[in-house]
Amino acid sequence: SGNEEAQQLQAAGRDTVSDPEKRDPRDFALWKKDPDHLMQWHSPWGWGFPGWHIECSVMGRAYLGETFDLHTGGEDLIFPHHECEVAQNESLRSGTGDGSDDGGSGGPAISHWAHTRFLQVEGEKMSKSEGNFFTVRDLALPESEGGEGIDPLALRLTLMSGQYRKPFNFTRKTLRDSTRTVRRYRAMRDRVDGALDEDTSGDDHAGDELADIYDRTLAAMCDDLNTPAALAAAYEGVKLLGRLDDDALNGATARSAMDWLERTNALLGIVWNDTDAPDASSEEEADTDDAFARQVEALLDERAAARENGDYDRADALRDRLENEMDVEVMDGPDGTDWRRKVKV
Repeated sequence: SGNEEAQQLQAAGRDTVSDPEKRDPRDFALWKKDPDHLMQWHSPWGWGFPGWHIECSVMGRAYLGETFDLHTGGEDLIFPHHECEVAQNESLRSGTGDGSDDGGSGGPAISHWAHTRFLQVEGEKMSKSEGNFFTVRDLALPESEGGEGIDPLALRLTLMSGQYRKPFNFTRKTLRDSTRTVRRYRAMRDRVDGALDEDTSGDDHAGDELADIYDRTLAAMCDDLNTPAALAAAYEGVKLLGRLDDDALNGATARSAMDWLERTNALLGIVWNDTDAPDASSEEEADTDDAFARQVEALLDERAAARENGDYDRADALRDRLENEMDVEVMDGPDGTDWRRKVKV
């Protein structure tokens, strides 16, 4: 943690407990005694329970081994918690004196520490009392189950849009933008799937550029998990494929595109997940979606007929119904009218 001087340690530490059995008042407890504590065990030191710091040392050694590569935590845990954990781990490794406890490996018990900065919500500290405390379950569960129905991949993308060493401000706007970005990835995957099915002949028009984009995405992730740079690089691939017309997105190009999408998803996990598979949703959900789509398409056909007959008031009323009552975004273009569900965040 950088705390080396005794006065610095005293200033950074919490309130010290006066105990005549301590060698130093700043020493932390390995085993605590409190008759009111819920969990108690017998031990060579009497009836009690483990201190907070020793719990983590023991769990780490039990599940990850005497040495492991990466330990994470929030910035508020750097001192005293992780400082104490380091002291415990190194003492345990060197305690036997004969190298049998991996004390002679020459390296630290934990190779790398990664501490995230605090998370804010709309510029404020997250707090239940302020009503801005959210869990992944709160946001991602369907509305029918008490959640907000946020796309889990959009939530993941939002949280990755900040680098872990810097403070991050979670906003609804960022979540809406992430939802649209994930939709673009999914739409591109669907388009590439269609091109693979058609498998028209022709040269690969994107393979080399997509390979370079992936290399830059991976390099950013290897640079201290620079997720904002990685996401920006990956999105260049979506824009590149979006500029290709149907003739250019032939079989060869589509194979390179799908390879890039799969590798990008394996690296970042923002293109699709297991629930995106065709058989992931229930038949009941599929029937509901089909019925909704048929209703939307029928209204769009009625709107098109009204416009063709010059009944623009009726056409506008149908569009208002679709957008305001059914949460459908209507998109008129030179090739006709398309639609999609609105982003609800």
